[in-house]
Amino acid sequence: MPRNRPNRGADERPQKGTETVLLAEDHEGLRELGKETLEALGYKVILAENGTEAVALFKNDSARIDVVVVDVVMPGMSGPDAYLEMSAIRPGLGVVFATGYTAEAASLTPLVAKGASVLQKAI
Repeated sequence: MPRNRPNRGADERPQKGTETVLLAEDHEGLRELGKETLEALGYKVILAENGTEAVALFKNDSARIDVVVVDVVMPGMSGPDAYLEMSAIRPGLGVVFATGYTAEAASLTPLVAKGASVLQKAI
């Protein structure tokens, strides 16, 4: 006997992203993988190799950038420091912090309390 199932339609397919993401990651392979993954989901991606470059790109194109994804530990300027500079320009800017270290994730608690997300990298 057939089970009662909700009517499934085309709307159940994952929505494609339309936003522009600024992705700051110092590891080239992870940066490229992140770009490919986000673009496959429909997002436009701007790449930065470190926090300093991310801030410069944001300052030049802040109106176009909808959200930032930043590695926590990068040479020069950390992800949290870069985000604080960017959010001073545009308060409420969405952010996802990426880290491979549990201790670093814990240090982001104040930013998470304000709406930041943390993506734990698995090795």
